[in-house]
Amino acid sequence: MTLPLLPCPRLSLRPLTEGDRHSLLSLHRDPQVMRFSAALPGDDAALSARMDRNIYHPWPDGHGFWAVERVGLFLGWIMLIPKDGEDGTVEVGYRLHTHAWGQGYATEALIAVTQHAARLPDINRVVAEARADNAASIRVLEKAAFRLLERFTEEEANWVRYGIQNTGTGMAAPGAKTLAWG
Repeated sequence: MTLPLLPCPRLSLRPLTEGDRHSLLSLHRDPQVMRFSAALPGDDAALSARMDRNIYHPWPDGHGFWAVERVGLFLGWIMLIPKDGEDGTVEVGYRLHTHAWGQGYATEALIAVTQHAARLPDINRVVAEARADNAASIRVLEKAAFRLLERFTEEEANWVRYGIQNTGTGMAAPGAKTLAWG
């Protein structure tokens, strides 16, 4: 298995390719999109080099970055990558263009990627981190059944870490229903 296509009710998630580089650069140049993210290099050459190290990195099978699309229109990306230093834990993250905000696309993509993670061997938990003042992203995580694990400060910003456990039949937060499309 490399990185599979992940169907969603309204979206398609496909592996990012080199052909997406221009769309990614455009997404990462938008200050509204990036306002809650860690600082990225300012020029295209530095940003492109960072994409090569992260997005186009040779991740293990089933891990990596997907393009989030609706009817062939690039909306953004979502990732599922191993969490450094935490065996059995993967991290999700996403960025969408502002025109795609508030329509449930991030939640839909997050549920699909989280369900994909439940099918990967040796994955016990999926985590996500967000700035504590990013209410919209926190709502997305909570709608996808993620629960607050901890609060922390890093690089002079307050952050939250959310997670969801693999139950063996799907993903669920302790005491919550199993997350599934049906």
